Amino acid sequence: MIDRHTIDTQSGRLYNRRIVIRDGMRREKPFFVRMYNPTEVRDLLRQAGLQIYKTYGGWDFAPLSTDSRRMIIIARR
Repeated sequence: MIDRHTIDTQSGRLYNRRIVIRDGMRREKPFFVRMYNPTEVRDLLRQAGLQIYKTYGGWDFAPLSTDSRRMIIIARR
């Protein structure tokens, strides 16, 4: 399996062109993932009547940074 990523910062999407080679057959399986930034998530939570309580960059409670692989947000009403 080979993944080729590109990021469209305007739409906030990570496009992946996945190539799978199995039993001598090559298939391309493109897909995209919508990537939300912290400001967008904050605004969506506010619209839902919630406030951000804590923000983490991983399950180990590391601070959120541009290098974080995850964005974990705890919100409350």
